[in-house]
Formats: sequence, C-alpha cells, structure tokens
Amino acid sequence: MKKQIKKAGNQPNPAFGLYLGDARTPAFRLEGLARMYANLHDKKFFSRLSKQVKQFEDGLGEVDHYTVLEKEFTPNTKVPVEIKNYFAEKANTASEQLNKALRKEKWLNGEKIKSIKEGLKSVEWMSQKDEINAITGFYKKEITGIAAFIRGCTFTDMENDVHELRRKLRWLSIYAGALQGKVALMDEKSTPDFLKKYLTPQIVQSPFNKIVASPEFKKHVQLNKGYFLALSWIIAELGRIKDNGLRIMALTEAFMHTASVPEKEALKRTYTVLGAQYPTTEVLLKRSAAISKTFLKEGNLERLLW
Repeated sequence: MKKQIKKAGNQPNPAFGLYLGDARTPAFRLEGLARMYANLHDKKFFSRLSKQVKQFEDGLGEVDHYTVLEKEFTPNTKVPVEIKNYFAEKANTASEQLNKALRKEKWLNGEKIKSIKEGLKSVEWMSQKDEINAITGFYKKEITGIAAFIRGCTFTDMENDVHELRRKLRWLSIYAGALQGKVALMDEKSTPDFLKKYLTPQIVQSPFNKIVASPEFKKHVQLNKGYFLALSWIIAELGRIKDNGLRIMALTEAFMHTASVPEKEALKRTYTVLGAQYPTTEVLLKRSAAISKTFLKEGNLERLLW
C-alpha cells in the first residue's frame, strides 16, 4: 500500500492512480486488521484507524464503481451519449473527492503511514499464544453474528441485504490473508458431497485462497480448507448478484437524472440497454436468499473453524 501511495502521489490524478494500482486490496487488509484488533487490543487507536482506512477504501470503491460502468457502456450503441457522459462525470467526481480526502488526511505525503507506524509502536501486544486464541474467539463471534444476520434477513434490498451480507462474509476471508501466516488451512480426509459444488476450479485456484501458515508461529488460527473455499464461492456469487443489481440501479438512476423521467420509465429504458433476458432485481434477490439460506443450513459457517 505504501508503494502504491508513493507512486500515485506523483501522478496528476492520484486517486485514479491508486485505483489502477489495485491499492484497494491492501486497503481492505489493513482495514480488516484494524477492525479485528479494535476488538482485541487498543480499541481507541484501532477503531480510529479502521475509520480512516475505510474512508480511503470507500473512495476507491466509488471510483471503481463508476469507472467500470463508464468502460462497460461506452462502446454500447444502445446507450445514449448522455448516459455515458453521466457515468464519466460521476467517475471524475469520485476521483476529485477522493483526492481531496487523500490530501486532507495526509496520505499522499506519507505522513499518514508514518503516524500509523508510530501508533503501532505504542500498542501493548499479546503473547503469540494469547493472540491466536483471541483471534479464534473473534472468528467465532463474527460467524455467530453472520449466521444471525442470514436467519433474520428478508432479502428485499440489494444494498442493505445482499451487499451487506457479502461485506460481512468477505471479512472472514480478508482476515485470513491479512494475518500474514497466522492462519493455517486444515484439510479433511474426505470432502462431504454437499461441499463439492462450491469447489470449482476458479475458486480452488484463486491466488486469494492460497493461505500459507508461517513456521514462525508455533500456533495458528486453524480454518477448515474446504469450508474456507466454500466461503470464497458464496462471496464471489453474491458479488456477481450484487453487481448485476447495482448495474440496474445505476442505469435507472442515470436515466432518471439525464432524461428527467420517473423511475418506472427509467427502469423500462434500462432494460432496453440490458436486454429482456437480463434478470430482474426480484430474481436476483431470490437467488441471493436461496444460496445464503442453503449455505447456512448446510452448516458451512459453523464448520469454518477447525
């Protein structure tokens, strides 16, 4: 993250440079660690750090969202030029806002990274054994909370239900990669039949799922490899559903803004672009509910910890 920030700081548009340099991945990991350690160590310091990095990551997410839409629809002849310009303007505005925040919070001149390092020096860290036990307990707490969220979720809203569930699940995966060798993926002797549907080649071969335990640690947070891969599958699947849903929302919003038409008419125009075969929001929400409820019923979350 430090290298991406340093490189982007010398560019005319640092925010876009950070986006192209995939600074969002290390930002997620830093936010994840801060989020977790706020529950284990210095709550004040790590809560503040989590909020600061979240602002950084959210800004990149906004740039990503509108840049992807701009690139996707620019070559599409069915999309009015006003819509294309709308997404281009939104991407530019997102970059400008992030650049202001980066300068205000002193990310670009290196002072923010320096202050984070200084703050970490003052943390009273646990012993290796106690920390592993604490992280394992934190995982249990997070899993219990996510299971409760799924049980109570109505799956009627793309942002507050589907996107929010995916965020919660994704942290379980992000922690494992961010902990730098403190997590070990444990193999079972055999794989249950119901689990095999999640173990697609794309999931199994993903570099994000190559978690390597460091011999530097005598004890590790132990996660079941099969269920960790299943977690990766549902995160990816909910991500596809979420992206499809947000695409509908973004185009509808764009038509309402540029053509000054009511939502019903804007939605109709949205499907002239996406095509009649494109799934409706209702279909996407039902799919989200089905896979999430099945995932929970199978006990995949509870079995994540070894």
